[in-house]
Amino acid sequence: MSRHTEYGSSPVGRFISGDPWIKQTTDQNNRPIPEDKQSFWFAVAIEKNAPGMNEMLGLMFKAAQAGYGQAPHIMAQINMGLAATAFSWKIADGDEMRANPTTGAQEPRWKHGKGCWVVKFSTTLQIASAKYQGAVPTYCDPSEIKRGYYVTVPFSTSANGNMDHTAGVYLNPQTVCLVGFGAEIVGGPSLEQQLGAGPGAYMPAGMTRTPQLPSAAPAPAPSGMPGPQPQTSGMPTPAASGMPTATGSAGNPPAYAGYMTPGA
Repeated sequence: MSRHTEYGSSPVGRFISGDPWIKQTTDQNNRPIPEDKQSFWFAVAIEKNAPGMNEMLGLMFKAAQAGYGQAPHIMAQINMGLAATAFSWKIADGDEMRANPTTGAQEPRWKHGKGCWVVKFSTTLQIASAKYQGAVPTYCDPSEIKRGYYVTVPFSTSANGNMDHTAGVYLNPQTVCLVGFGAEIVGGPSLEQQLGAGPGAYMPAGMTRTPQLPSAAPAPAPSGMPGPQPQTSGMPTPAASGMPTATGSAGNPPAYAGYMTPGA
């Protein structure tokens, strides 16, 4: 089999799954992947009628044909295009449905793939990250590109050389370039899935639907009236006019000199 590589850039699509900058260490069944087989993997949902989609598929077909031109049984699959069942194009139909493993109900296999081809990129090599500043692409920090944002991916593609049902093409990304923004996609269940319709009507004792004032806060004094005065029960009182006031011993201040009014 001859090795032939084609190069291109994907149409703009939405980055919906995986991580271009963290290697996969376990497979879909949570089994460890040997270190020498670990790779970076991510998926981009590209609208089926996006400009450039047919050109990208053409490059992949050209690489597959160059690699398997002398293998008629595999060429038969290649000529079926994306309908092939025994050839891995690294592209899935975003409108495909499946049975929910828990409920049995039909649901989309790709939550964010409606109307799109889901293109699956992978490589063992580090992937660059970039964005456009004006019309000029520049390197950027990977943290600026989040799941849910829109990207284009320069790639290379070639036949993988397998001669059985695992025959297919490689789709190796070189750079992920930020083009635009969308709602960020976060892992795990949504807030609606976590919390449902709410806690119901039950209200424990002491609970209100609106914030309450702190229980220790003094009520404000009426306008023009003095605020709360310190309690001096048990403390010495000032002497009558003309008499000396209370003093501490040995030159110390009176016992109440440091008393703080409430709220001070």
